Amino acid sequence: MPTWSHSCSIHLQGNPDSTDSPAMVSINCWAFGGNVKERRFNCSGDHDAGLTAWVGRNLFDHIAGHQPPVCGVKLQLRSAGTLDGAALGAEDWGITFQSVPHLRLVDSLVADLPLSPVGPLVQCRGCGHLTVENVRVERLRGRPVLAALPDPTHGAGVATAAASSPQRRPDYGIYGPLHASGLVGAHLTGFVCLGVEQSHGWACVLLQYKQHPSGSKGGSSSSGGGGSGASAWKPGPGASSKAFNGTFLTIMDSTFLGNAVVWRAPTNQSLGGVEQLDGGGGAVVVDADVPAAGEDGGTAGALHALDVLDAVRWSAEGNAGGWGAALTVLDVHVVRCHGGDPWCTATGRRLCVAGTRC
Repeated sequence: MPTWSHSCSIHLQGNPDSTDSPAMVSINCWAFGGNVKERRFNCSGDHDAGLTAWVGRNLFDHIAGHQPPVCGVKLQLRSAGTLDGAALGAEDWGITFQSVPHLRLVDSLVADLPLSPVGPLVQCRGCGHLTVENVRVERLRGRPVLAALPDPTHGAGVATAAASSPQRRPDYGIYGPLHASGLVGAHLTGFVCLGVEQSHGWACVLLQYKQHPSGSKGGSSSSGGGGSGASAWKPGPGASSKAFNGTFLTIMDSTFLGNAVVWRAPTNQSLGGVEQLDGGGGAVVVDADVPAAGEDGGTAGALHALDVLDAVRWSAEGNAGGWGAALTVLDVHVVRCHGGDPWCTATGRRLCVAGTRC
């Protein structure tokens, strides 16, 4: 895995007593290079990591009004898109990065917040590599599936059997907390995800992998496409010349506890397979990438393959999901799987672990 290009330590912690004033907000990003190689870069003085991020309306307004520590990143307002109905008044505390060669999310906390109908709470689109190191995601609130709401795909007053039979669905859709797309490789270590309730699509993290010719050995330090999220970067002197050259996911020393997915992901971000699973996926979902406009989607007709799936020293208990409570792999061929049961009970396009429909 290539050396990280940018690191960010992000704290987004809600305040149970006030939705308008979170208990803690800080965003501290720094770039690799020169003497800046340590685990954390102090948020003091002016430093420019060459990053731009797009943040939700609630987070944007909070930063403007309260001026919490924000370093190394330029912030812009994240577009809410075409929300309607009950979703119009929903909160959005999320942050989106774009086209970062290798984002390391480190020493971070996302807790006690509502999940958003606009996008994930932390997202990196078109990012070639992702490292999640010592990150906690906990006590996040989604939207329940209600018993008797009309199907929105049928117009009001249309006299059809489907229109006259209300369908179980949420009042509006929301996204799971973490998401990265355009991936060649991802490494999760010291990742804790617990108490994410009534999420849609996935409970903890959605990882979407790029296409590669021949399905394997196509990985490199690709940035995942265009965009203007990160300025030009070259690997530093610590980069390994013997890095594995395939697609991979490693999960180490991580915990997934008491998380629940109750519905499929919304469709306004075009996230592919998780939008089709009625009951949603599991805590971790691995899927094929669906590039947005301006992103590199790989080679037409190429196979989505995950050369290595490796999970060691992990625990997953009390999770619930429609297709795989702990891990769901969609539309990606797993070439080699390490870690033993129950992770490696099957290979191919769909691998579900501890799910209700596997």
